[in-house]
Amino acid sequence: MNKVAIYARVSTVDNQIYDRQISDLTKVINNHGYNINQIEIFAEKLSGYDKERPQLNKLISEASNYKCIYISEISRLGRDPSHTRKIIDDLTDKNIPIYIQSIGQSTLNPDGSRNTIMSIILQVLMEFAHSEAETMKTRMKSGKLEAVKSGKVAGNNQAYGYANVDKMQVIDEDEAMVVEKIFQMYLEGKGTRVIAGILNDMKIPTRLAKTHKDKTVSFEKTGIEKSGADILWDGNTILQMIKNPIYKGTRIFKGEKIPTPQIISEEIWEQANTLRTTKTHRNYLTSYTYLLKDFCYCGKCGKKYLGTFNLKKSHEFYRCVSFLKKGQQCGNAGININLIESVIYHQLIQSENLLKYLDNPNDILNQIKAELSDIELQFKLQSNVLASKERELERLLDLYLSNPSYKKELFENKEKELSNEIEALNKKISILKKQIFDKQLTVANYDKETATKEMLINAKNNRTELQTIFKQFINKIYINTLNKRFALITLEIKINGVIIPNTLKLIIDVKKSHRRGHNKVKSYQYIAVSKMENNPVFKNNVLMNDLKDIEEEVEKLFELAEKVKDVNQNILPDTIDIVPEENWLSINPK
Repeated sequence: MNKVAIYARVSTVDNQIYDRQISDLTKVINNHGYNINQIEIFAEKLSGYDKERPQLNKLISEASNYKCIYISEISRLGRDPSHTRKIIDDLTDKNIPIYIQSIGQSTLNPDGSRNTIMSIILQVLMEFAHSEAETMKTRMKSGKLEAVKSGKVAGNNQAYGYANVDKMQVIDEDEAMVVEKIFQMYLEGKGTRVIAGILNDMKIPTRLAKTHKDKTVSFEKTGIEKSGADILWDGNTILQMIKNPIYKGTRIFKGEKIPTPQIISEEIWEQANTLRTTKTHRNYLTSYTYLLKDFCYCGKCGKKYLGTFNLKKSHEFYRCVSFLKKGQQCGNAGININLIESVIYHQLIQSENLLKYLDNPNDILNQIKAELSDIELQFKLQSNVLASKERELERLLDLYLSNPSYKKELFENKEKELSNEIEALNKKISILKKQIFDKQLTVANYDKETATKEMLINAKNNRTELQTIFKQFINKIYINTLNKRFALITLEIKINGVIIPNTLKLIIDVKKSHRRGHNKVKSYQYIAVSKMENNPVFKNNVLMNDLKDIEEEVEKLFELAEKVKDVNQNILPDTIDIVPEENWLSINPK
């Protein structure tokens, strides 16, 4: 046993190499009478707090092969005092000395006894090393935090949409456009895998595909290696981007929220994540066309209103998505789909001044064609996924039949999982086929020469075309239930894409639309108001006015309108509009 060992270590965050430690210790060992052939080196780049250090563990397991272990200073052995003390004690009990260069002494005396003075010095040094490391950590964290607060980058990996320019985090304009498109598609109801497929189909590269185009990328968790150019978008990447608050201007660093340049508005981010957490995106494909699904917001909690229709139960409502979470409902009531759509449709027909701003028929046709292309792309992507799942099921069956050792229970579980996925995909594809057919029919029968009002009237039973026309004028719809009788529907109107400052208020008599039985006629009645004494004000989609004040004003408006109607006067401040049956819309025309 004429060999000695060197243990050298640098931390991964030190950006150093251990060559200097080895060189200095080699000189010391030579002075102690050993030559180069008697020295074995154990070196690694790991934190001193890491207890799983392969080279150190190997050295300790082979320690009996060496007359002495050399280290440059006590902190190289470890930063944790108790763990480092244990290593020293274990080696001392085996009569293996540790020589510390910085002190110039060994843990054992020449006669093999424990060096008591050295033991006391080491304890002090270990505590000092630990304290020094903790102070350094705090300083580094504080320094990084201050750097991030000043807008600087922290590390090499910036979120997609951002770039490192002179160590400052700035928006990458090209990638930011992709981020905006991702959130837009998600709010339109597209799933994360569909969005990923669209981006891949459009040949939009991922960050790694751009930065590592000609390099190999290794994935530690799976051990898989890929060419950077082959790394495509996937559903999980899109989901993580949707969840990341950095895009609304909130950067999370070491648990602190730090302002950063925003790519999308806070409102859009909140809408997308409300959709994500309520899981409504799982059912983004529906058999029915909800004319207002992209516009309606709850005036009580600010969340979106979702269309729900059940033919068997005669259940047809726009409802706040808060109803999906048990115990977290905001209390704002739903509103009948046919009622609110019919009222808005009738109001548009009545609004001659508004209709003159309806887009050129060619533009509307082009928009319908663009929507058709989008649905056809979704159909193609879903069909590809279906074909892949069917092949996977065939391979599973072949494996089970050709391999007697394959467990039946394992096969049945996997077969059931794949069958359920295939069934769900077939349903989606069936709905997409219907949507493609409806759009194609609209395009085939589209009359470019029809005047704007006639266009709206003729589109009454074509919900695909009607939805496109609605999109021309409606920016947002805020829904507030005032009481069992009245609902306040506040419309943000846009003309040529510009939102007009004054909202249109439609006060609907919900109760009259429910009437049934003897001498009780169902009726769609409402008052259209451009301005109120308590004019509704919304912040983050939530009504800021006192609901009671609005309710009282609405009661007076209807009371006055009904009195005026009874005495048959011609000059009415706000008249009650009754939607004629020829303007009644139905989500299920059959």
